[in-house]
Amino acid sequence: MNTNRCKKILQSENLKGYLFILPWLIGFFVFTIYPIVMSFTMSFFDWDLFGERTFIGFGNYVEIFSNEIFHICLSNTLLYAFFSTLISVLFGILTAYILLSASWLNLALRTIIYLPSLVIGIAFSMMMAPIFDASEFGLINQFFKLFGWETQTWLSEPGKAVWVLIFMSLWGLGGPMIIFTAAFKNIDNSVIEAAKIDGASRFMTLVKINLPIIFPIIVYQLFMSLIGGVQVFDLALGLATASGTATHGMGNQNALGTLAYYLYRTGFGGADAAMGKASAIGWIIFFITAVFSVFILIFIKKSKYYTKN
Repeated sequence: MNTNRCKKILQSENLKGYLFILPWLIGFFVFTIYPIVMSFTMSFFDWDLFGERTFIGFGNYVEIFSNEIFHICLSNTLLYAFFSTLISVLFGILTAYILLSASWLNLALRTIIYLPSLVIGIAFSMMMAPIFDASEFGLINQFFKLFGWETQTWLSEPGKAVWVLIFMSLWGLGGPMIIFTAAFKNIDNSVIEAAKIDGASRFMTLVKINLPIIFPIIVYQLFMSLIGGVQVFDLALGLATASGTATHGMGNQNALGTLAYYLYRTGFGGADAAMGKASAIGWIIFFITAVFSVFILIFIKKSKYYTKN
C-alpha cells in the first residue's frame, strides 16, 4: 500500500511542476535569498572580506550617518532620483503622445530618440565627459566663451555636478517613450473618437481619457524609474573616470558621489575596503527605496484613479 502511495505521489502533477521549477528555486535561494541574508548580517560587522569579523552592532550605520561624504551622496542621489523620475515619466508621456501617429517623420524621430538608450551608461558618460570638461576646450565651455559668459567647472564642484547627471538621464528617454507609446496604442480607438465628437481637444483627451486608462503603466514606470534613480552608479563612475577625478574619490570633493558609488568605493576601495560598512550602505539604499515606494502606494490609493477590486 505504501508502494502504491509513493507511485501516486511521484506521478502527481504537482510533483512534476515542482521538479520543473526546482532549478529556478535553487538559483533563487543560492543567488538571491542567501546574499540578502549575508549582506544584512555583514552590516553589523567590521570586516574587510578577508580578515576576521568583529561584531560592532549598529556601529557601521552610526559611522555612515555621521560621515559628511554620505550626506553629499545622499543629497545627490535624492536629487537625481526625483528629477530623473520626473523626466522619465513626464517627458516619456509627452514624447510618446506627440509622436503617436504612424507618419514617417514620427517613426524617424522615435528611432532617433530611442537609439541613445541602447548605449550602456558607463560608455555614454565617458563620451559626455569631454563635453562638460572644465577647461576652455570643453564643448559647453566653448559655447559659454562664444557668448562671453564665464566658463564653469561642471564636474568638480559639489552641487553642480549632480545637475550634469540629471541632464544625462535624458539619454534613457527612449525606453519610457516606447512603453508609453505601446500603452497609448492599446487604448480602444472608439473611446478617442467619442471624445473628439464631444469636442474634446487633444490635450483634454490626453488628461481626461488617455492618462486614466494607462495609469497602471504610469505607476509601473514610476517605480522602475525611482528604483533606477536611487541606484544610479554607472553615469557617475564614467564621468569621474573620464574626467580623471576618480582617483581622488568620487570626483573632486566627491561632487559626483551617489549612494551606489559610495557603496562601491567603500566595499572595493583596496586597502581601505570595508565590506561590513558597504553592506550597511546597501541596506540604507534599500530602506530609502522602500520608503519612497510606500509613499507612492499611499498616493495611488488616495488618488481618484485608484479602484479596489
